[in-house]
Amino acid sequence: MRVVLVALLLASAASACGKGKPAPQTAPDNVGSGDVEALKGDKGHLSKVPGYASDITVPKGTGAPPVKTTGPIDADKLKSLGETQFPGFRREVKTADSTKLVVEEMTGSRPAIRAIVTIQPCSKDAPCTPINLPAWQAKAADLRKSTVRPDLDKLPDTTFEVASDTLNGTTVISTYAVGFLGKMDENGNPAGSYQNAYEAYFNDGQNQISVSAEYYDDQPKSLKALQGYTPKSDLQKVALGFLDLFTQNW
Repeated sequence: MRVVLVALLLASAASACGKGKPAPQTAPDNVGSGDVEALKGDKGHLSKVPGYASDITVPKGTGAPPVKTTGPIDADKLKSLGETQFPGFRREVKTADSTKLVVEEMTGSRPAIRAIVTIQPCSKDAPCTPINLPAWQAKAADLRKSTVRPDLDKLPDTTFEVASDTLNGTTVISTYAVGFLGKMDENGNPAGSYQNAYEAYFNDGQNQISVSAEYYDDQPKSLKALQGYTPKSDLQKVALGFLDLFTQNW
């Protein structure tokens, strides 16, 4: 059973922690089959498993639907949103200009989860697809091409889904991609490819946001282990939590 703590929406919270990917460690391959030991040095996790510290807390708004914007989001608002910080995640602004914001949010604990938040106005160059499932299913091939890693795309165990979800009574679109290609190099070091990512999409006809949440840690030993460390439900909660946080403040 995955347990997630939630906190009321904060537009600005604790200051950012140090940056950087966790030091490499070997992941056990029995992660998906019940209780497992935590990776050494873990400070928190979405699941209550023996050996892990307290759960990660993800953002939660007031329960209201996303704020309805009335025009293209401007540079000042994008800058303000780029300063949004939530406890337990390390923030790094990747892009911040007059028309687009891209922010990376990384858990400070392991297994690491990385969230990428992208906000921009609807435009000719970045059109907004209506938030209804058939419209997004019609572009599933393009979504798969832009989402699934090429070396995983043709593998029989790779999964890609386009679906609808609900946030505070409002429909959002989601994609989910998971795949695993285990390899070792000539020195016995992990050299494979793997992906476990959930992405949520929303727009109100004026502005749009996407939030991807993905496993961002060392290569597990199997697809089962990959899904055990960060089940789809965990990634979904992280993605929807940040979508809630930013759409209550945009």
